[in-house]
Amino acid sequence: MRDPSQTESNVMHENPKLTIAIDGPSGSGKSSVSKEVARHFGLAYLDTGAMYRAATYRVLQLDIDLADQDAIGKAVQEMPLVFGTNIKEEEI
Repeated sequence: MRDPSQTESNVMHENPKLTIAIDGPSGSGKSSVSKEVARHFGLAYLDTGAMYRAATYRVLQLDIDLADQDAIGKAVQEMPLVFGTNIKEEEI
């Protein structure tokens, strides 16, 4: 249990080496559980599913041949993408 005298801001990144991954089928509640765990323990939260959806959207938006791995890789590397890890201020 964390010290109640600590504020959210200094707890958020107190253990930068801790990584928790939750896997499962789509629609199973991974994001909901992940967000609640992050809120409860004051951890940073990164929605990698949203990152994959953003990359897919970008590739489709640019009408890139889905068989062209090099073009897909280049498009994803060059796409403007900003993700926050603060559960209270989700940013995509």
